[in-house]
Amino acid sequence: MLENRLYNIEQGNSGEILATLCAAYIVNVSLDNAERACNKAVETDPTEIAFNNRGVFRAFKGNLSGAREDFDRARPQQLEVYLSELKAKDVGLLAVDNFRLINKLSATHSLAQLDVSVALKSAAIERLSD
Repeated sequence: MLENRLYNIEQGNSGEILATLCAAYIVNVSLDNAERACNKAVETDPTEIAFNNRGVFRAFKGNLSGAREDFDRARPQQLEVYLSELKAKDVGLLAVDNFRLINKLSATHSLAQLDVSVALKSAAIERLSD
């Protein structure tokens, strides 16, 4: 299905499909096709997804230095800032941190450690519009 979709779109818009096709070929252990799709995805649209998927392919083939290169290009340069921003947008990730906080507080039996600033930072507030 992805291959058919790939043939029916403009060349400049094919990067995301190629990166997905790369992953699908890896899962199906169609390694020659995976290599072509992975490399083409990086050439066409060098996104984090394309580099990550090609890194998975390279690791699968035993090219650990190549995989490391691709993963390095895919990862955020300022990981802590990236994770903070991501947590602010993703309630699921925020909930994981909150779950850990509750477990920690439960283990110490001390709710005194939970102050208002922690609650304000971890509460997700939806943007309301008129």
